[in-house]
Amino acid sequence: MGNSKYYYNPETCHYERAKISIWNIVWYSLGLVVVAGLMLTGLVVISEQLMETKRATSLKQENNALSKHKVILTSQLQGIESSLRDLREQDHSLHVQLFEELDEEKIKPARNHSNDILLANPDEYTQQFNDLKTKTDQLFNRTSEVNSAFGQRVEIKSKDAAQLESIPTLPPLSEMNTKLMVSGFGTRINPFHKGKYSHPGLDLAAPRGTVIHATAPGKVTRVNRSSLQAGYGNYVEIDHGNGFITRYAHMDDILVKPGQHVTKKEDIGYVGSTGGSIVPHLHYEIIQQGDNVDPMIYMIEGLSSEDYNVLMSLSKKSNQSLD
Repeated sequence: MGNSKYYYNPETCHYERAKISIWNIVWYSLGLVVVAGLMLTGLVVISEQLMETKRATSLKQENNALSKHKVILTSQLQGIESSLRDLREQDHSLHVQLFEELDEEKIKPARNHSNDILLANPDEYTQQFNDLKTKTDQLFNRTSEVNSAFGQRVEIKSKDAAQLESIPTLPPLSEMNTKLMVSGFGTRINPFHKGKYSHPGLDLAAPRGTVIHATAPGKVTRVNRSSLQAGYGNYVEIDHGNGFITRYAHMDDILVKPGQHVTKKEDIGYVGSTGGSIVPHLHYEIIQQGDNVDPMIYMIEGLSSEDYNVLMSLSKKSNQSLD
């Protein structure tokens, strides 16, 4: 009876027992449920913060290991991808220069797997490691295939190495492009008397002071300096051995001396307009076994196949030379 509630009824002037409605029961029950839920949630949170199961510990250690090895795996894949890209580019360049072939499959950009690794979940790491192994195998196989292919198509004996090295294959100017070609080898129009004559080399127009390179290793056999406004003006001749001689004419200044040995791509002077020249340019000749030959036949190093074809086409035009 102590738990019963009473209220005073002014109409009857008596204390009467309070009646419990259904809504009182609902609200009371709802309050108990909410309080119990909050207490359970609190217990779960406290349990997770203070207690760690064996499975949770194992998962935590696995995540730490994956995070640590993710960087290593990413670095290894990047290294493999970089090596494959370099190999494809070198392979493509050699094919273009030596065989005039373009293999599109060799120059397709390699897929970058770094982002895949960074976004991968633990279940995908097995696939990533398999990719790493596959790429590594591809690298070794590709190296073997390329070496084998070139070994079958290009047989260079040791006794031929010196002869190959003596061939002047490098363009004589520091920055060779298609805009420099003005006049080529063969019959051309003389800029002074306007008659046709045999032009023994290439005329490459370039600003005064442009660096001139030796197109192959050799020995400087002649250095000529002349103030006459006729002939080659200041020029250099280099003997490369095996019957090859190169001549660089109308130079502004000369950096080498007779008897000096020069290396391939070594600076030998600067473009000028000395002698019988109407504008600054380099007159470049190749003499093989005593006869002048078309320098474009040999000038292939460092040029793309597209640029070489354009230069060859321009050199064949029967136009006016610059000397």
